[in-house]
Amino acid sequence: MGAELNTTTAVVGEACVESVMQLHRVALLIRWDPTPDEPPTRIAPLKQPMHSRITEVAVPAPCQVALAFTDGTRGMVDLSPWIDGKRGVFAALQDPALFAQVGVDADAGTIVWPNGADLDPDVLYEAAHGAEAGSRRTPER
Repeated sequence: MGAELNTTTAVVGEACVESVMQLHRVALLIRWDPTPDEPPTRIAPLKQPMHSRITEVAVPAPCQVALAFTDGTRGMVDLSPWIDGKRGVFAALQDPALFAQVGVDADAGTIVWPNGADLDPDVLYEAAHGAEAGSRRTPER
């Protein structure tokens, strides 16, 4: 019964998507192809490669992370400006027990917590390496 229900749900879902596409076909085509007589433009490659990604994380103190990067460098980052007094997923990280549960998401190359909070690995790299890593970003309070 479960397999039949899944198959039926998939067929109904595909039919709904097809109906919406047909209903809005003209509007979608107009919006998606604003310059039909011009060939698509190619996006230029990045001028600078992205920073290295995170491979290891440790918590030496509350709101502090020790990070290892794919380029072999290491650095410490005080995350309290990103966490203290914040709301949403970052509010929970004010609990030292939850903060200590940080791990590395190998696919994203950054640090993550069980509640889904994560931080941009480029920002963390720059914070860990200071000005020599590029434009240093600091969080707003």
